[in-house]
Amino acid sequence: MKNELTSQFLKSKMSLQAQACKHGKFEFVQGASLKAESRNVCDGYGIYLIYGHYNEHEQLLYIGKSGTVSQDGTMGDQGLRGRLNNKQEGKPRKQYFERLVSAQDERVGPLEKLCIEWFETYLVKGEGREGAPPFLVEAQLLSAYLADNETLPPLNKKA
Repeated sequence: MKNELTSQFLKSKMSLQAQACKHGKFEFVQGASLKAESRNVCDGYGIYLIYGHYNEHEQLLYIGKSGTVSQDGTMGDQGLRGRLNNKQEGKPRKQYFERLVSAQDERVGPLEKLCIEWFETYLVKGEGREGAPPFLVEAQLLSAYLADNETLPPLNKKA
């Protein structure tokens, strides 16, 4: 498993950690309850990184976001916890994660566990906004990853 976490991406991630309103992570192993594991994820808007772990190696698999900004500036209903417990590729996220960990996805190979790291990047307080919109942070991280690796993370289909 190649380690793609190099210069531009790491600089972007360190900057994100310093600026995030809230930040945390949790692990998912086969048979775990996704709802229970993600109970401490905030309902705010931001981005999340999904890493695969195998034999003490870590590989970034996916960069995602929660919260869609409408034309009038309002945010969609889905915060980080909701997004992480929703769907990916048309499957419930728990089922999708189970498939990844059970080595049924040829894009990532065998995994012992997933580590999901999340960052709340955008606060909406009444009429006020604070921080960076999730689409902007996601684009910056994908751009940095692409600059370092000349490809997107294995589970990001497009940017």
